[in-house]
Amino acid sequence: MRDSDCQSTVLIGLGSNLGDRAANLRRAGEIIAQSDGIHDFTVSKWMETAPVGGPGQGEFLNGA
Repeated sequence: MRDSDCQSTVLIGLGSNLGDRAANLRRAGEIIAQSDGIHDFTVSKWMETAPVGGPGQGEFLNGA
């Protein structure tokens, strides 16, 4: 079997709490979608979540 014959479903979690969070996540999605071997790329809704632990920081925008 050739590598090109194999297909897998992969979930990738993304998050940002610095700068323009939505733009950061959009750009990350664009880079992933344009990568070789990526087909049928979709993105979940973005959800805002509070940081846990660590130093004081802003809310996260997360998705998959």
